[in-house]
This record gives sequence, structure tokens and C-alpha cells, in this order.
Amino acid sequence: MAETFYGTWQVHVPHVDTHHAECLVIAGSDNADDSYIPPYPDGTTITVTGDQWTMGIRRLEFRQGGSTWVDVPVTRATAFSASKGISVTVERAQSPKVRAYCTSMNPLLNPGPMPDPYDFSLPRDF
Repeated sequence: MAETFYGTWQVHVPHVDTHHAECLVIAGSDNADDSYIPPYPDGTTITVTGDQWTMGIRRLEFRQGGSTWVDVPVTRATAFSASKGISVTVERAQSPKVRAYCTSMNPLLNPGPMPDPYDFSLPRDF
């Protein structure tokens, strides 16, 4: 149920409704293995590094005799834009949704913003 990532990524998780007791879980990284419950109102931004690491979402289920954290199914959507490069959105498959917005920090994949190669300005003496 967790999604696998490779290399360095910046992960942003906006504020999560704490009434639903959900958290983001990162495992197998070099620097950021933990459960994250984003604070109100800003959320959490983490830079995660590692050759291979996973990210999933857990929710607290209340059952007779106690409660336990349970992995929930997630969906993954990948996009590319010239300004951001490769980005991935990982979110809980059911509502209410926890979302994590991930941006690759690999300069070979995301070379950074490129200047506009086209000049549509008019000459001064026009």
C-alpha cells in the first residue's frame, strides 16, 4: 500500500483534519523515517533522501478493546511541468483524503526553470 521513491524528493503535506487521525509514514530513507501529522495551518515540508524509500498513509482505527494504526490504500499521480519538473501526488484512495505533494530534487530530472526561448517583443523602432 506504500509507494516507492528513489533519490531525493521534497514532500509537502498540507494540514490534515486531525479528527480523522491520519498520518504520513516514510520508511527506508536515509534521513526522514517517521510518522508525520502535519500541524495546523501550514502543514509539513520534508526533504527525503535515500536510494529507495517508501511513503504510505495510515489511519487510526478504533476497535473493541483498543485502537491501532492501519495502512490504507493510496493512489499515485505523476505530472511534469517546466517550472516544477517531475512531481508526484500521493493521496488516500478514500475520502477524507490525506495528500502529499512530492517534487523530485534530482537535477538530472529537474534541471530548473528554463528561460522562455521565444521573444515576442516588438522592436523599438516599430
